[in-house]
Amino acid sequence: MSDIAWSVLRIIAGVYVGLCAVLFFMQKSQIYAPDRDVDSSPSDGGMKFEDLHLSVSNGETIHAWHIPAKNETRSTIIFCHGNGGNIGGRIGSLQVFHNMGFNVMIFEYQGYGDSTGETTEKNTYNDAMTAWNYLIKEKALLPEDIIIFGRSLGGAVAIQLAEQVQPKLLVTESAFSSAPDMAARMFPFLPSRILCRYKYNNVERIKNIHCPVIIAHGREDNTVPYALGKKIFAAANEPKHFVDLEGGHNAGGIDIHKEFQDLFKKLATPKGDI
Repeated sequence: MSDIAWSVLRIIAGVYVGLCAVLFFMQKSQIYAPDRDVDSSPSDGGMKFEDLHLSVSNGETIHAWHIPAKNETRSTIIFCHGNGGNIGGRIGSLQVFHNMGFNVMIFEYQGYGDSTGETTEKNTYNDAMTAWNYLIKEKALLPEDIIIFGRSLGGAVAIQLAEQVQPKLLVTESAFSSAPDMAARMFPFLPSRILCRYKYNNVERIKNIHCPVIIAHGREDNTVPYALGKKIFAAANEPKHFVDLEGGHNAGGIDIHKEFQDLFKKLATPKGDI
């Protein structure tokens, strides 16, 4: 092989190794996209709320809102948000749940909004458990009173929490099967599964969940492929329900799909309540 050919191969190899290094060291920014400025609140949507700062086991605090239902009920949703922004960007979804007659508890992960600390996979799990413990201890709720909802990345957080606590109902919207699966889809030309330092293994965890499950995903989702949502559903135990959403990743989900809302309310609402 000529010296020129060897030089070209070395350049190609160097570029390839460089891309692998970038993926390995920069992947956190691909997973988490926090915004520190919380510029909206439930009051903007006409909802009364409690503004909370909850202590996490690692000494940090997470910011959360507890929004009581219009009529007295124990049925409460824990809302695990997606990877971008903060809880201020979820007012529309909170209004939907509020109008459906549920109490809602939404929190923001460490490193997001008014929460302190660093965003890591372990910390997102601990943050969700902190919200759960608040409802159990401070609001005197039982597991059968609580519905866990997670959107996109929050679907992974919701599944991990549900595995630990077995709530009344688990609902995910536009969630992925695992972080390595997502990495392989995003960077198919690199050994992405090997390089991925995050797990968020929803497929394995959902096998250990025995409450009713709703998995919702859009066929036109270009951020988290539809096939990854179906992969979670295939691994879930009965009773389980799949909802086909119209549109892409941020096309509205439960906010605009009546079928999704109707199924959610049917499975989440105790008889005689709301």
